Amino acid sequence: MKCSSGSPILELNVEPLRIVKVFVAGEGGVGKTTMIKRYTTGTFIPNTMLTVGVEFHISKVPKHRITLQIWDLGGEDRFRFILPAYIRGASGGLLVFDLTRFQTFKNLGEWMEIIQKNAPNTPLVIVGAKADLEDKIAVQEDVIKEFCDKYQVLCYFTASAKTGQAVEDIFMKLAEVIANRLDKIL
Repeated sequence: MKCSSGSPILELNVEPLRIVKVFVAGEGGVGKTTMIKRYTTGTFIPNTMLTVGVEFHISKVPKHRITLQIWDLGGEDRFRFILPAYIRGASGGLLVFDLTRFQTFKNLGEWMEIIQKNAPNTPLVIVGAKADLEDKIAVQEDVIKEFCDKYQVLCYFTASAKTGQAVEDIFMKLAEVIANRLDKIL
C-alpha cells in the first residue's frame, strides 16, 4: 500500500539550537539560584532553598542559536568534591560572589583553581550579586578589577536578582561569547 502525504512538505531554513553547558558556581548563599530563576522565569524568588549538589535549568537564546543548559552548582563545602565532574566540558561559566560578604569574594581564588584545573580556557564571567544592597557592599570595585585582570576573565557584572539589574545582560554576554566560539569551530 502506497502512502501519500496529500500536501507538499515545507522546507524551513532554520538552524537548530545548539545545546551548550554553562555552570554557575560560587559559595553557598551568594544568590546563584535566585539569579538563575530570575533569568529563566523573570521573577524574584526571595526564599530559595539551598542547592543540594546540582540543579539544571534550560534557556533558549534564539538570537545566538543556542540553548543554555545551566548547571547550578551547590556552593557548600560538602559538595566541592563533585565540582570537577560537573564543570568539565562546559562551554562557559559564571562565578558568583555576594557583594555584601567579602569572604565570598576572597574564596573566588579557590573556585578559580578548580575551574582552571578541570575546565581550562572556559570563558568566565564574574558576578557580584546583591547589588541592590548598596549600603552593605563590602567589596570594592578596584579589588574586583584586580582579580579579573589576574585571572583574565571575560568580564565582570554587578547584579541584583531582586531588581533584575544586569541579570539578562550576564547570560546574553556569555551566550554571545559561546556562540562566537562555536561559529569559529564549525
